[in-house]
Amino acid sequence: MERPTGSSGAGCRPFRDPPHLKSHSRFDAIGADVAFVQGPDLRLELLQPADGFWVPELTAEPPAHIRPIGNKALVFPAEDLGSVTQTFRELGVTIVWEQLDLGEGSISTAIRDHDGNLINVLQEGASPIG
Repeated sequence: MERPTGSSGAGCRPFRDPPHLKSHSRFDAIGADVAFVQGPDLRLELLQPADGFWVPELTAEPPAHIRPIGNKALVFPAEDLGSVTQTFRELGVTIVWEQLDLGEGSISTAIRDHDGNLINVLQEGASPIG
């Protein structure tokens, strides 16, 4: 299966300037706090309403995490997954899997954020079997 590419046809590139927290504020109109994470090719808005509720099926452990329709995972490219994984360990981040060989030339480390969302960091061209 061919991997999708962006509108430029260049495909995914690792971040040279990592995304960072740009600002944090409150949207009173919808009753939610919001944080803006921004990088050169990315803007991510994270919303947290005061009356939010947990849906356990959306944060099931792999491989059951693909069954619910809706929230899945954020995927970020990395040039050195070993260093990224080591940083996660040093920071005490909850790691779901470390440097898992996905085949087709890719390895990945997945973590959970404090809300249980799956965040996957992927390095292409590093798999010993792909």
